[in-house]
Amino acid sequence: MTAPADSSSVPDPGGAELMQAALRQSELRYGALVASFPDAILVFEHGRLCLVNPAALVLFGAETAADLLGRTPVELFHPTGGARLPERPPDGPNHPPLVVEETILRRDGRAVEVEVSMATLGPPAGGGIHVILRDISQRKARDAELQRLVRMERARSRINQVLLYATDEAELLGSACQILVEECGYAMMWIGSLALAGIPWFAGYYSKDFVLEAAYAAHTPQGMYAFVLGLLAALLTAFYSWRLIILTFHGTPRADQTTMDHVHESPWVM
Repeated sequence: MTAPADSSSVPDPGGAELMQAALRQSELRYGALVASFPDAILVFEHGRLCLVNPAALVLFGAETAADLLGRTPVELFHPTGGARLPERPPDGPNHPPLVVEETILRRDGRAVEVEVSMATLGPPAGGGIHVILRDISQRKARDAELQRLVRMERARSRINQVLLYATDEAELLGSACQILVEECGYAMMWIGSLALAGIPWFAGYYSKDFVLEAAYAAHTPQGMYAFVLGLLAALLTAFYSWRLIILTFHGTPRADQTTMDHVHESPWVM
């Protein structure tokens, strides 16, 4: 009588087939998830791109996956930003995905700001890298516009304070220019002065031109009187606009040394 064979050493074809079927189902589910995901998904294997989803094609402006597959991160990210990406995020379940903000290069050469989320796939040695890219260019533009509006409102509020407490013209002009430069930048002073001076293609040119043209075209004594006064006012506006910039930014201080020695920033309550 022979002893029964050890069941642990007997192959189980049915179990292997079930494992293969489960693996195929898992791959199909992962593929469907990647294809339907709204953000761009990239998978790198051995440093090269091996998988992309449709959202990635749209983000990079590619027509087919072949336009991107095989590329390295250096080829996909902007030279000024991609160098900061690590070659591989930290391995292990205890490490959360690495999230950074970078800039990619589309196929047409346009730079797009993105949020990058990186995580490892598979074993620490030889596993792939799963990357999710989210376009944040519109969010960045909204944030920049919000910051610009905040600076303009802050400048307006500070200038109103100066208008209330300034004791002479020099103090008013100096404080107003300092506030505009601090909050809006030196370039904004030039843009505002060019508009006030009526330089063509700036807003002040079109408004002044329309008013003067309407007054002159009236062909009446009152219209001619308004035209002359308007022309004189436009010339004076241009004069004090250039005077403001020249005296404030490119002139020499007219205060004595004692006054200059006591120049200081406004207190924190301002």
